[in-house]
Amino acid sequence: MIRLFKPAQSAVTRVLLAGMILLCCTGLSIAGIPGDQTLRYAVSEGNMSIGELEVNIGRDDGQIKTTVITHLEGLAKILLRDYIAETWFHLDGGHAILDRGRLRIQGRNEELGFIVDYPNKTLQLDSGDTFPITSGEILDSTEFPVALITADIASVSGKIVWEVNARKARRYIYDAPKPEMSELNGRLYNTWKVRRSKQGDINRTVTYWLDPGRQNIPLKIITIKKGRETILTLLD
Repeated sequence: MIRLFKPAQSAVTRVLLAGMILLCCTGLSIAGIPGDQTLRYAVSEGNMSIGELEVNIGRDDGQIKTTVITHLEGLAKILLRDYIAETWFHLDGGHAILDRGRLRIQGRNEELGFIVDYPNKTLQLDSGDTFPITSGEILDSTEFPVALITADIASVSGKIVWEVNARKARRYIYDAPKPEMSELNGRLYNTWKVRRSKQGDINRTVTYWLDPGRQNIPLKIITIKKGRETILTLLD
């Protein structure tokens, strides 16, 4: 699910945030709904650094808003433009439900958006594209999927998730989450490894390592598309 900047036509990976956990697993405690905070991720393709991703999370009056800002460098900065993506969710029983989003390309007088029309069960993009949504499907942001991290992680196994941004929407299917030890900056963490694959293309995947000790914030995200691997690694 998460793409960002990418040399040439690669669409770089994006991100997610905080949630719950399987009750049957020891060493992993229940996370909570994310509060105000700023996260930074290093973004690379293969062995090449292409910049950083800044994620600002705000919570107020039953709503969560994420603002994702790209900071490109090197070749990526030449080929692509930085952008700012804002996404809004409302809370329902402690779970984040996607409402709308907006994308602004820096240096251009251009703004795109989308809105979820729940009464009519449709996802509407400013481009004019409309997608029907059905009961039981999850909608989450490509930039930072808050819906995943505020879900009961055990419950997402086998579910369909719409990965949504202002330009397009794609359907993915979650594999069964697995507890896994993960290393970051020389330290080992108990994490949830959560992977999803695109419907109709099992080789296009997004894998998250969520830290239940920090509200299921992703420590690492790996996106694979057309055999190319984009990696986001938490810096903070």
